[in-house]
Amino acid sequence: MSIKNNEIDKLISESIEDFDMTKIPFDFTEKLGRKFEFRSYKNMLFKEWGAKIMVIIGISLCITGAFYFYSPVKLIEFIKDKNSFFILLAIIIVLFVFWVDQVLLKILIKKYDKKG
Repeated sequence: MSIKNNEIDKLISESIEDFDMTKIPFDFTEKLGRKFEFRSYKNMLFKEWGAKIMVIIGISLCITGAFYFYSPVKLIEFIKDKNSFFILLAIIIVLFVFWVDQVLLKILIKKYDKKG
């Protein structure tokens, strides 16, 4: 089922006839540009944050691996220890604060900035 060129031209001309140009706001392209810039900025921030988290996870895995090869029994005892829950909770809180600082605040500042 292919559409011929003359059918496409007919559809385009009909849609242009039905389109009311007065409904487009004067600053439409500016608003569209700002939205695109904001979305690309947000994506960039999430990618940077993800890269930083991956570096932190990689370093943590290297340290854990070295500790495991040094003394596997002590590592397993540490994981079974009830205090390790609080350490993991502290790590999650630090990661959340890191996310708020590196991503959320920058997004909110960019979104509500009066200049842009």
